[in-house]
Amino acid sequence: MQYTEQALFDRLADLEGQKLVLTEDISQLKKDFKYNKKTNLDGLPADVVGLVGKAAVIHAKNVYEEQRAQSKAVFDKYEELSGY
Repeated sequence: MQYTEQALFDRLADLEGQKLVLTEDISQLKKDFKYNKKTNLDGLPADVVGLVGKAAVIHAKNVYEEQRAQSKAVFDKYEELSGY
């Protein structure tokens, strides 16, 4: 592979195009699974779809332990400062 501006541009343009398509696909999948009283009575509540989406991102990025530790640190600090 040659490391030229054109090669970089071509590869980035391809990847950005794929990212746009995947972003649209993810959005549509969430819409498809979301409850709608007119079009999808079997769908899931919007808050559940959102939570599942966030859980999927954590899984895909493989950051469960890191995010759990950060969240715990925030809650610990809140409890310390608020007297909760």
